[in-house]
Amino acid sequence: MFKSKIVVFLICIFVIGVALAGAGFSDVKCVITGKTVEIGNAEKKDYREVAIADGEIFFIQGPFAEYEETTTNFGVPTGKKQTYYYLALDMKREDFVNAVENGQKDALYNGFYFVYSATDKKKVAEADKAVAECEKYIKQIQSKNDFSNVPDVHLKIEGKLMKQPKDEEYKKIRDDFFATGDLHSSEVADLMVRDGKPGASNVLVFAAGILMALAPIVILIVLFVKKKKEESSSELW
Repeated sequence: MFKSKIVVFLICIFVIGVALAGAGFSDVKCVITGKTVEIGNAEKKDYREVAIADGEIFFIQGPFAEYEETTTNFGVPTGKKQTYYYLALDMKREDFVNAVENGQKDALYNGFYFVYSATDKKKVAEADKAVAECEKYIKQIQSKNDFSNVPDVHLKIEGKLMKQPKDEEYKKIRDDFFATGDLHSSEVADLMVRDGKPGASNVLVFAAGILMALAPIVILIVLFVKKKKEESSSELW
């Protein structure tokens, strides 16, 4: 009975370890490969594979969705976090300014868009401030057809390219928001940018998961060998 409880406990540790390692694998892959997409100087096709994302945003709208998630440690709820989703333009501000000065007013629609998500309160505040500036600019264009005074927005981004949420509610909210600007989801990059650059902490979590997954296997092997030795000894007597 005692040993069966040990086995169940070890299996639970193994499952948790595998879950941790699986969750951190893509972050660790980014850190190891160092593959980076430069926001503002990328192509839409660059947003198809998981990678580190660096650069800055000068045009952003939203947030179009807000999600509350409960964070847990080993199955125990430890807090809640809010994730906000925005729509951002991948284009350098200076390129847009030059286009406007040269009379190319459609330049704002020549770039491509991507979804940007932020959880950190400071980054959310920075994004909201940038959105306010961009909204003023949009109203200026709509009311006066005036493309001058491009917003002086330089939202620094250090994050990771990753898949967007899969649930249907998110997709509906996102697509409804896109429709208000005559934008279809097919015109937006496949992967989104999640704020927060993968680093050493992600590697440590992955390593901890691997160790937690391996430890029960080693212990079970030792217990099995020990049991076999005990059975062999009893047979000799």
